Amino acid sequence: MSSTKDQVVCPTRTDMKQYWEVNAKDSSVEEMMLDANASVLTLGDHPEVMAILPNINGLRVLELGAGIGRFTGDLAAKAAHVTAVDFIDEYIKKNERFNGSKYSNIDFKCGDATQIQFGAGEFDVVFSNWLLMYLTDVEVQKLAVNMLRWIKPGGYIFFRESCFRSSGSIKPNFNPTQYRNLSAYQGFFETAVEPIADGRSYSLEFVVAKNIHTYLKQKGNPHQICWLWHKIVKPANVVSMFRMFLDSDQYSFEHILCTEKLFGSSGHVCPGGQDVAKDLVQQLTLQNGQMVLEVGSGMGSCATYMAETFGVDVTGVDLSVNMSHLAFQMLSKVKLKNVHFEISDIIARNYPDQSFDAIISRDTLMHIRDKKTLFSKLHAWLRPGSRIAIADYCLGTKETTPEHKKYLEKMKYNLVSADEYMKVLTTMKWFYLQ
Repeated sequence: MSSTKDQVVCPTRTDMKQYWEVNAKDSSVEEMMLDANASVLTLGDHPEVMAILPNINGLRVLELGAGIGRFTGDLAAKAAHVTAVDFIDEYIKKNERFNGSKYSNIDFKCGDATQIQFGAGEFDVVFSNWLLMYLTDVEVQKLAVNMLRWIKPGGYIFFRESCFRSSGSIKPNFNPTQYRNLSAYQGFFETAVEPIADGRSYSLEFVVAKNIHTYLKQKGNPHQICWLWHKIVKPANVVSMFRMFLDSDQYSFEHILCTEKLFGSSGHVCPGGQDVAKDLVQQLTLQNGQMVLEVGSGMGSCATYMAETFGVDVTGVDLSVNMSHLAFQMLSKVKLKNVHFEISDIIARNYPDQSFDAIISRDTLMHIRDKKTLFSKLHAWLRPGSRIAIADYCLGTKETTPEHKKYLEKMKYNLVSADEYMKVLTTMKWFYLQ
């Protein structure tokens, strides 16, 4: 899927300097964010971004595109050391005047992120906020490899970008920004590799990608998206390999659209489409203002239906980047502020206990092998008296044929019988309604 028509193919470094010189003459936060409401957005934006990061207490952090220091102080307040880099001299000097007077653990450097050099494993975390969208595709690919090399094994990379289209209320006449789609960024970082002397190599394990909720709540804008990656030794773990299998096979864009057409239901790739989704939702007896988790949110149709019909706040989680890409695009059309989507492995995801009033999942759990761990997590995330509604494919009572076994292996399905589902649920003291 291509980026939107707003994209400019090859901004040069001269283009970018001119862009900021014209649009940020006063180096104000409103100019940096290209939004007249920047001071209000920042109040929610900052703590939300910092909460997505791993624990950085006592760690060494590299901040690329640090600018005037919107996040530099937040990082320095927790990290052992921060190296703040920006290619506009005036911005990094303003950053130093403000944050350098408060924190003694920051090095301020004027440099181009695409050219600056650091040692291998010099940092624990690389952080960037609105940087990659100002680089060419080739520059992002090279920087992804450098970021990987600059962090220690087990380290993290966080970045946040404006995707699909611009997000600010201030619209510059000249805009060389690249508003890429989800798949583009996913591809740049999934393919980054750092060779090791023993013949193995390091790569990046995908942790999560999600909307910045503050922009969604305050502006109805789902296009602010952040990613978190973890440095590991290749080969990628089973989840990463499985996600890539899904997006290249069962949930390739072509297959998604063909299946959607086959079942004759816009926004659904399951038999019964929206009718079955509505029947399943009915089991939850949703009330206005409740918090709902959808496991396997797909193209987002069920999540938006619940939010629009019942006034609930929905978090949709899916492992497929392609499915989520379509969900993000759909969300920009319906303009709901009470739905947000995440791309992540639900088994690896952590939410505070008792975060949700209801959980729903349809034709998704067949992809998950460790159902006991899954249901243990779902149980912890639900508030007392809450409901969970699940529809899934199960094994029948008859013995599985060799042909069916081959099909299940090919599709990587992990089917169990309805009785096995009930055994797992009853051991966790779920109260079964129907």
